[in-house]
Amino acid sequence: MKIQVYVVSHSEEDIRDIDANDIYVPLFVGRDGKDNLGFVSDDTGDNISSKNASYCELTGLYWMWKNSTADIIGLVHYRRYFAKWRLGKRLERKELEKIFEEYDIILPKKTTALLGSVY
Repeated sequence: MKIQVYVVSHSEEDIRDIDANDIYVPLFVGRDGKDNLGFVSDDTGDNISSKNASYCELTGLYWMWKNSTADIIGLVHYRRYFAKWRLGKRLERKELEKIFEEYDIILPKKTTALLGSVY
């Protein structure tokens, strides 16, 4: 089973700091018109990279849908990985494979945000 979790960032600085491996793949979103830094980017293949200013990381999700060949795909923000909350450690291959034996999708727990900022 091929699993790829794309770690999205729109910042050239932040994309360089992503700890990539065989599962976690940096995906440079909104790269249309920016320098090629050697990372997978949302301006190749079937894409809507030029609309990143309006759709943010959804340009990456669109790119994944149209271009990834993995059996299981995931999307995380470069600062928000799938993680073991109490341990502060991101989920790795064995843990993800175990989850997908039983479930088809991983979603966050429902939260309520106050009006204003989510930060």
